[in-house]
Amino acid sequence: MTARLGSASAPKQQLALRFPLRPRSRFEHFVVGANSALVERLRTQAARFECLWLFGSSGVGKTHLLQATCHAVADAAYLPARRIPADEASLERYARFRATLVDDVETWLGHAATERELYGLYNELARAEARLVLTASRSPRECDFALPDLASRLCAAECYEVARLSDEDKLPLLVNAAQDRGLRLSEDVVRFLLTRVSRDQKSLLDTLSRLDHASLTRKRGLTVPFVKEVLGL
Repeated sequence: MTARLGSASAPKQQLALRFPLRPRSRFEHFVVGANSALVERLRTQAARFECLWLFGSSGVGKTHLLQATCHAVADAAYLPARRIPADEASLERYARFRATLVDDVETWLGHAATERELYGLYNELARAEARLVLTASRSPRECDFALPDLASRLCAAECYEVARLSDEDKLPLLVNAAQDRGLRLSEDVVRFLLTRVSRDQKSLLDTLSRLDHASLTRKRGLTVPFVKEVLGL
């Protein structure tokens, strides 16, 4: 089965939606940890078609890596699937880019019409010898597809599991995340958080969001006593 993009209802020349990238979501601000091979792979685009699938739990940095790849490539498009309803995902417009980066692609899986769009995009990028990078919480072999042809192609993608950070690497993670929010986070506060709250990456970042809100609302800096007060510790 070979599919080309577009449908009878889709205009031939649609403008690509451009979703904003976080300014600090670049490779130089990514805490690499055990992901050095993956980061190096994303930094290097081959002169042929390639399809990469990144997977891992929430908070490990998949979005950061996709946006960093987009920042590093002059002709790239970043698509956050969660912000594009499956029944509105017209992907023809993204076939012209040298790299198309789809975040949370599993949001679209199981919807036959959207999978046909994605299958067509895959084929067009392959013909153009471009790059397709997708992220999900699971590997493609663990996902439920509506189209067997799309499943076979994505299951053959180059797959990387994004590794969780060690406790030692979580200190720069929190410092970088605080800088993204314009917060000043002292090492004392970071070490306090790493010893007193859940240390998985998502929980740490959720805690930082809570502290950011409290700091803005109450117009106070993040000191250990203030953090204790906000978190009830």
